[in-house]
Amino acid sequence: MKRAPALAALSGWGFEPRLRVRGLGGCASGLSAAALADEILLDGPGQVKALIVAGGNPMMAWPDQNRAFAALNTLDLLVTMDTEMTATAELSHYVIAPKLTLETPMTTYMPESVKYYGTTRGFPQPYAAYTPALVPPPPGSDVIEDWELFWGLAQRMGTMIDVTMRYGNGPQAEAPPMTFTLDPAGAKPTADRLIELSCQGSRIPLDRVKQYPDGHVFESDQRVLPRAPDNDDRLELGAPPMLEELEQVLAEDNRAVEADYPFRLLPRRTNNILNSFGRRIGKLAGDGVNPAYMHPDDLARLAIAEGECVTIRSPHGEIRGIVAAEAALRPGMVSMAHGFGANPGSDDPRRTGGNTGRLISVEDGYDPVTGLPRMGSIPVCVERLPAAE
Repeated sequence: MKRAPALAALSGWGFEPRLRVRGLGGCASGLSAAALADEILLDGPGQVKALIVAGGNPMMAWPDQNRAFAALNTLDLLVTMDTEMTATAELSHYVIAPKLTLETPMTTYMPESVKYYGTTRGFPQPYAAYTPALVPPPPGSDVIEDWELFWGLAQRMGTMIDVTMRYGNGPQAEAPPMTFTLDPAGAKPTADRLIELSCQGSRIPLDRVKQYPDGHVFESDQRVLPRAPDNDDRLELGAPPMLEELEQVLAEDNRAVEADYPFRLLPRRTNNILNSFGRRIGKLAGDGVNPAYMHPDDLARLAIAEGECVTIRSPHGEIRGIVAAEAALRPGMVSMAHGFGANPGSDDPRRTGGNTGRLISVEDGYDPVTGLPRMGSIPVCVERLPAAE
């Protein structure tokens, strides 16, 4: 049985190693991806010269897309593992095609583990499932599983692979970490063997989970106990650094900027697409673009019709977008989803949308802890394109 005390106030940033740019260090969420482009572009000791992208798409996700484009084109080696030719893959020296989900064995370990990072995700009951590979790759396919790339690298480098499985954080961990080591000089494991190693010591043995092809809700006698009698930790609801930042935001005077950029760009989610994944699947993404939603009164005032292509400009950059009306928005807002568009020089707003990252500066208004710049509430102006365009 585990107790459920509050975590005492702790410092979640300033960890080593530190980056060379903007005075950023490590924090509870890791090193700053928003600063990685600069770490690639900045000469000198510690410069990043090689990057392996596993299931990501930096060209669509990183803020300041033009800077990301320059950085990735500077690398001595860029390797991308993905199931499609993404904007990042287009720039890569090597593109590795991994097997698809139905071509690999799988468990519910990942969705089960999200309970350690939030209270509103994961399974509400002790559900678990194992599914074997359901279909083989098509004949002649040159594909591997994601882990096989890293196994092959470790094998060629003569490096052992140390794996640590954690079950929660700090005093709220359900169990001590479980570790094991893989020796690439030995026999190559199967994906099923790696799953077995990862599930060692699980409360419900993997062999039992496998007895239920459709998954199963298992019995549980777990209970959460109250805090220990000698524990008087409290949540810190008004941390001084947070209050200081709020005071700085309150004191901002944006009137000069708003004179030239009267709209605010707001991010939004699309129900059927996760970041940039799913844009090429018509049944999920429709026409595959991210419209610039605006209030009908704003469109009327600017004499812009739905479906028109416009220029959206911020103090940092500009993109083209296709406008759409949405009465639920407040006047003065432009709402677009991140993760769309194409690489610089390949823009086609009617086919791929616009990349909002070009409107964002990684150096202005960034968070001093995470390095993340302001991704929303960005001042912009909206202009009709000249008739010739």
